[in-house]
Amino acid sequence: MGLRSRLVLSLTTLAVLAVAVEGLLGYWQFREAVRGNLERDLERFARTVAEAVVLEPAPRLDVARVAELPEFGQGRLRLRREGEAPVFETGGRFPENDPAWLRYRLPLEGGYVLEAALDTRERQNAFAAYTQTLLISLPVALFLALGLAALLLGYLMRPLRQLNQATHELAQQRFPEAVPIPPGNDELAELARSFNRMTEAVRGFLEREQSFTRYASHELRTPLATLRAQVEGLEHGLADPRQAMPYLKASLSRMEGILSGLLTLSRSPEPSPTPLPLEPLVRSCAAALPEAQQPRLRLELRHDLWTYGPAEPLRQAVHNLLDNACKFSDGEVEVRLEGGPGQVRLVVRDRGPGVPEEALAELGKPFYRLDRRKQGLGLGLALVQHVARALSGRLEFRNLKPGLEATLTLPAATPQNEVNHVPA
Repeated sequence: MGLRSRLVLSLTTLAVLAVAVEGLLGYWQFREAVRGNLERDLERFARTVAEAVVLEPAPRLDVARVAELPEFGQGRLRLRREGEAPVFETGGRFPENDPAWLRYRLPLEGGYVLEAALDTRERQNAFAAYTQTLLISLPVALFLALGLAALLLGYLMRPLRQLNQATHELAQQRFPEAVPIPPGNDELAELARSFNRMTEAVRGFLEREQSFTRYASHELRTPLATLRAQVEGLEHGLADPRQAMPYLKASLSRMEGILSGLLTLSRSPEPSPTPLPLEPLVRSCAAALPEAQQPRLRLELRHDLWTYGPAEPLRQAVHNLLDNACKFSDGEVEVRLEGGPGQVRLVVRDRGPGVPEEALAELGKPFYRLDRRKQGLGLGLALVQHVARALSGRLEFRNLKPGLEATLTLPAATPQNEVNHVPA
C-alpha cells in the first residue's frame, strides 16, 4: 500500500471513528436526558396525586384535583396495601412487568403504597428517530470525510510530488529549480531545505568536475605538444639533448602547476566552526612574499576581526591576492582589514595600470590572463574566487585609477578567549 493510500485510509478511519464516537455519545446523552426527565415527571406526578388521595374514612382519589395533569390521562395509578388487592386503579390495568412502562412507588400513611406508571413508547420512538438520523448522517459524514481527506491529501502531497519530480530530474543530471519550502517549520520544510542544499552541492561538484576536464584538456595541450616535439626531435637526432632538457623540464613543471591548480579548484573547503583571527594570517602571508616585495606593502590591519576557517585555503587565497598585486604593479600595495555588519573585508589595492572595465568580470575565471607576458597560469585569482564562494563570501574588483582594488569579503566570527592562533 502506497503512502497516498495509507494517508487516505488513516484520515477516513479517523473521521469515521470520530463521527461514530460522537454519535454514540450523543445517543447515550439523549437517552439519559430523556429517561431522567421522565423519572422526574413520574415522581412529580406521583407526589401530586398523593396530595389528592384521601385515606379517611375510606381511601379514595379526589379526581378533580388531578384531572388537569397531562400525566393523568397518559399514565396509570394504583393504591393498595402490600399483599392486598388494589383500593383503586386509574387509566387501566397497572403494568406490573411491562418493559414499555416506567414505574414509581410512593409510600403513604397507614401502610398504603401509591404506584404510578408512565408509557415510554413515545420516547422510544424518539430514540428510534434519533438512531435513524444517526445512521443516515454516518454515510454523509463518511462522504464528507473522503472529500476532505482528498483535499488535505493533495495539499500534503504537493511538496512530496515536487520533491519526487525534482529527484527524477536530478537523477538525469537536469538540475531542477529550488523546491518551494512549504509553510511552517515542520519535517516537510526541513526535507525541502535539505534537498535544495543537496542539489546545490551536487551541482557544484559536477561543475567542478566538468571544469576540471575542460580546463585540463585545454591547458595541457600546449605543454604536451612541446614535449612531443622535443621527444620527436631527440628521436630523429634533430635536437641536442642538452638544449632540449630545459624545454622538457619547463613543460613538465607547467603541467604539474596546471594539475595542482586544477586539483585545488576541484576541491571545496568546508567552513570550520572555529573562529580564526585575520590579522596574524595576513601578516604571515605578507612575510611569505619575496623579500624584494615586502617593503612595498603598507599594512593597515585591525586586530579584532575574525572569520571562520579552514586556515590553509584562506591563507593560500590571501597569499594569491598579495602576490598578484605585487606582480602586476610596481608601486605601493595597500592592504587593509575592515569590518562591517556581520562581515569582514580584506582590501588589497595596487598602484598599477588597472584593467579594462570589460575585463573586470573575467577576473577570477580559471586560466584568464590579461597580460600573457607575465609568468603564471591564470589560476591565482580563480583559487581566491573558489575559496571565497566555499566560505560563503565573495571576491570583487574595481578600478581606482591608478590601480586595481580587490576586496575579499567573508562572514564575521565572534572572537573567543582561547583560540589556536595561526602560526606565522
